[in-house]
Amino acid sequence: MTSNARAASKAGPDRARLHLSGVRGWIFNNTTQTMEETMAINEQHRQLEIARSLAEQARTLAHSTMTVPSPPDSYDLLGELVGTLDSLQNVCQQLAAWHTKAVDGQHYQGEDANGDGATGTVTAAEKLEQAVTAINTASAAISAAHTANGVVRWFDTPPLAASVRPPGSNVVSRRAEVS
Repeated sequence: MTSNARAASKAGPDRARLHLSGVRGWIFNNTTQTMEETMAINEQHRQLEIARSLAEQARTLAHSTMTVPSPPDSYDLLGELVGTLDSLQNVCQQLAAWHTKAVDGQHYQGEDANGDGATGTVTAAEKLEQAVTAINTASAAISAAHTANGVVRWFDTPPLAASVRPPGSNVVSRRAEVS
């Protein structure tokens, strides 16, 4: 079963997970929604709220991954992390571009005593571009881990003693799903 099929079965019969070229959303099988309608809504007025929620979810995930109770889920977890990093990379690119275009007197009123009066937005844009590069490196590494994880034959349930368990039972392999 592919990760999309698994997500669809978990989501219920009326919807399936959409994951095409980095576009994520829900498609409702019993309606005539277009792909555009399933994409994320532009929530410009909630950017700070969304960033805070993302930070909280990341902290929760960090605390929850000390162990992985269902080993096969590690494959999907890595895939979701790649998608998340790709989105964060996009956020940093957009913020870098925005800082590059910020105009003194229109978007801000000079700099405080700690600035030099002219380069705060330029420096922020440069540092955000450095973050884009670092996130790209991290995403590539996690993507490689995701690929490597895909060949592991994870136990679906805790294994019985080796003398009791038939060979190959309780094992889930992602290799067939990846190809």
